[in-house]
Amino acid sequence: MPGTRCCSPHCATDRADAASCRTRIGGLSDKAMTEALRRLLGHGLIERRGYAGTPPRVEYCLTPLGVSLVEGPMRALAAWFDEFGAELLDAQEDAARPLREYGR
Repeated sequence: MPGTRCCSPHCATDRADAASCRTRIGGLSDKAMTEALRRLLGHGLIERRGYAGTPPRVEYCLTPLGVSLVEGPMRALAAWFDEFGAELLDAQEDAARPLREYGR
């Protein structure tokens, strides 16, 4: 996605191009990034800003609704994962072990 920028809740101070956003998120393909952006736009969580020029560029920023999601439930989920994440991952590993052993 040349010319695409991704913005954090602090649009004015923390901007990154699409490749940097994909890297932060975990290496999304262009297709997956485009699909995710379309879903977020459709839910009113981000807004798209196009700028004329050569090449044209596009920026995506969180809307106030998107900021409220990030600063509210997503922040709470991150805090929960900080506290219980290791336990959750251990439980997932324990649940997967019999399935792996069965497949041998």
